[in-house]
Amino acid sequence: MRYFISISLAIILSILILPFSIIQAGEVENFTICSICEDAWYNYDGESSSYDADNVDWPINMLFYNNANVGKVMDIYWGGAWPASNMYLYCDDGGGWVVDSETGSKSGDILTPTRYHMRIYADDGYRMYNTSYGYYCIASIHKDVNEGLPYAEYGWSEDMEDYVCDYADNEGYTVYEDYSSYGNQIYEWQGNHYYQSNGYASAVNVT
Repeated sequence: MRYFISISLAIILSILILPFSIIQAGEVENFTICSICEDAWYNYDGESSSYDADNVDWPINMLFYNNANVGKVMDIYWGGAWPASNMYLYCDDGGGWVVDSETGSKSGDILTPTRYHMRIYADDGYRMYNTSYGYYCIASIHKDVNEGLPYAEYGWSEDMEDYVCDYADNEGYTVYEDYSSYGNQIYEWQGNHYYQSNGYASAVNVT
């Protein structure tokens, strides 16, 4: 079952955007910490574990909660097949900041022109926990179009968020689309990357 809810109605799924903003030189202007209960994470993943300037990758736009873990979410979609580059996310499950490194789950194979790529994060690489979300993990998702070719393009995170929600809904999971703001709204091309996000993440109840 799929729901569209406002922040004011999402009491148990409420999110706090902390007043913290860093300009990523030439990349994004809304790099921000998100928090729920004692937990926190950044609203973009990054291209290195140091989160240096110019190394933001994609907006975080999915939450999998209740009884979720990284492997279970991968199995819902495309498993862990086919290698991909590592990306990184700083997150804190209440015990201090750590960086998780993930290659993610990717659809198709190298001969597939358009592939769907999700990286699923938790501070221990498995899952996080708080009383509002239960066991949960968070994710970025994007398309890889003509990957490996000179005219390759990447991005469309908002379109992919819709796809991930539709897929989960069709599989019988409860979905809350655009359940809360993560403060990462962006619509712009940077080179061959199309950054597309309405700034809201969607949530899937994984039992």
